[in-house]
Amino acid sequence: MKPLKLSFALILIGSTLLLNEGSKGVEPPNPKEAKPQSKKTELDKKEPTQQRTPADLVPPKPPTDKYPPDKQASEKKNQPWQPADWFNLWLVIFTGCLVGVGIAQVFVYRRQAKYMRRGLRLTQKAAEAAEKSANIADKSLKTLERAQVLVMFSYQFRPGSPEFSYEVKNIGRTLAKVKQTEFGCAAGPTLPDYQIKPKPVGDLPTKFIVYPNIPVSLRNRVDIQLPPEKAGRVERGEEIFEVRGFIIYDDIFDVRHVTRFRQIYHPSENNGHGGFVFSTDIKPEYNEAD
Repeated sequence: MKPLKLSFALILIGSTLLLNEGSKGVEPPNPKEAKPQSKKTELDKKEPTQQRTPADLVPPKPPTDKYPPDKQASEKKNQPWQPADWFNLWLVIFTGCLVGVGIAQVFVYRRQAKYMRRGLRLTQKAAEAAEKSANIADKSLKTLERAQVLVMFSYQFRPGSPEFSYEVKNIGRTLAKVKQTEFGCAAGPTLPDYQIKPKPVGDLPTKFIVYPNIPVSLRNRVDIQLPPEKAGRVERGEEIFEVRGFIIYDDIFDVRHVTRFRQIYHPSENNGHGGFVFSTDIKPEYNEAD
């Protein structure tokens, strides 16, 4: 009996082992456990004649995303907007508004600059016109209110007299400060030219003041000798006797002026008592007042 039981136990163990081996052979192969060497062998069997490059030997990269790109885009499109998305939208809108306002301000500033340049030109022209008007007004004031000095030889005179009398008269509106005077006499058959002295500049002492419409009577000595024969020829008009000179004065605006004179003797002046008169033979520059 014991040998029979032992044989039956051995049979059961052998059957169990056979069944386990059979179940392992029927189980489908696991792709994870597949060896690359077997795939290479199959590819070599299918394409024995095609030469493979190193790029073909690189295994494909596994997908990094959980879903395909198309599926991700469709799912993202269907998702509701998050607060961050609304913030980005408002940020884009606000930035666009700022850009629009900046562009509008550029056009406004350009127009304002154009108007400002035009206004500056008009202001400059107005300032120039005002300055010109002020200069004209100042010049007109100085012309109207200035002193004007004349030398009048209204007293009688006879050739051979040792001196002659004259008046300095101010026909202006303000006083004149006389700075310098010069008188001279000459006699001869003609009126020779002489060089006019320029108007002096700089500070000069005041000799006397001539007020408006108050003439100052002065006397000056004859600086040449007139013998009786020569004086007779002057009386008969055979020779010319002249008096000449100038007066330098300043007005109240401290503007310097000059009055020049040159007159000749005429026996019929002052009711036949003789005196000095202007002559058309004398050049105008010898009788001028500025």
